[in-house]
Amino acid sequence: MDFTGERYVPNKVFGEIEVEHKQRYHAILDLVKNKKVLDAACGEGYGTNLISQRAEFVWGIDISEDSIQWANEAYHSTNIEFKVSDIKSLPISDHSVDVVVSFETIEHVDEQAQKKFLSEIKRVLKHDGILIMSTPDKRLYSDVVGFTNKFHIKEFYDHEFQNFLESDFKYTHMFRQGFKTFSHLASCHTEKNQATYYRLDDLYDTLNTGKYLIAVCSDKQLINLEKINSIMPLAKRKLMSKLLIDTGEGFNSESALSAELYIEGREFSVTFEALDKLGTIKSLKWIPLEGEMININILKYPPNIQMISLNSFGHRESFTEFQVMDPEFLINITGDTLKKLSLKGHIEILNSESIFQKLNTRIEGLQSEIENLQSILQDHEQLKEHLEFTKKERDNALAVNQNIRIENSILRNSTSWRITKPLRMISTALKRKKNKM
Repeated sequence: MDFTGERYVPNKVFGEIEVEHKQRYHAILDLVKNKKVLDAACGEGYGTNLISQRAEFVWGIDISEDSIQWANEAYHSTNIEFKVSDIKSLPISDHSVDVVVSFETIEHVDEQAQKKFLSEIKRVLKHDGILIMSTPDKRLYSDVVGFTNKFHIKEFYDHEFQNFLESDFKYTHMFRQGFKTFSHLASCHTEKNQATYYRLDDLYDTLNTGKYLIAVCSDKQLINLEKINSIMPLAKRKLMSKLLIDTGEGFNSESALSAELYIEGREFSVTFEALDKLGTIKSLKWIPLEGEMININILKYPPNIQMISLNSFGHRESFTEFQVMDPEFLINITGDTLKKLSLKGHIEILNSESIFQKLNTRIEGLQSEIENLQSILQDHEQLKEHLEFTKKERDNALAVNQNIRIENSILRNSTSWRITKPLRMISTALKRKKNKM
């Protein structure tokens, strides 16, 4: 299933977006234990599947038929049922659900649909049931950074979100989720299969400025909510870089070499070995990361090569900036045989929000350029039409002038013209005499 920017898709989206989505589901596992749960707008089903490992039963609903079809094929369990459904009309019996989970859903519909959704949640929840709902804080998610998510219809400010939920629930407890920088000191001797999710045993009175709001609501007093407090580090992943080789017959992606691209902080390094064993190489094409949009600054490379970015957008400070997936560099070998290719430098892997923001900016710029060119073209067409009309007028005038010249020449050379010449001279003299009187 492809990532479009609207729904998180495991193994297609990494980094901050991956952690944000997975942490929400990990954080609520104690609250859904042995419960009947509804995961509203479940997407491709990864969260529903995680909940099913603790819950008695879980329904996953989504308006997308493709998503539900994918979920049914990907996740098989006796305590999961996936259904195609709109959130405005939940396919669940009255007061039959212990917990309703709805992450990053409410902002995707208009105000009328939001109220209908909340009403439906109250209908399907048991009287002591719990709603767990998340949404981005409009001030931090959109206003402060000047970002517009094209999939969002009605976002909430934090007080609006709380008032919205308190209109139907007696108790509402608000959380925030976001990334923080911290110093990590730990033993070098750790188990390989170390957990990737941690609870916070000690809470410190620090300002929580996370851009996502998570609310836990109920008509019954809420307890044990400290279990939701948690830390989830960025997941490590193996990033592969690709090198295409041209030995005289062009680049062949099927025979491309792959090597792991190591990233630590903003530093990257990658090495392709034994290139001299591949025959005479005309040129190389390097794809740093497939399916990623990046900014990259290559600081170290062999002295006998020349690197040319093929599809970059431009340069920002010292970085080559790309606004396309699968960035490419052409590598020309200018000296001796290249035995191996080692590259080092700085890299920024852009998350989906940055990508959409950059693409939106790029699209707006291109649209403006198109409109300017269309205006110039329209003016050009008008000038072209005026030029053609003027040419026709000139040609007509030239034709008339030529005809007059021909007729005049014929007349002057005619017999009648010569016979009447004395009379024309007398007439001209009389006119002049009359004018003098």
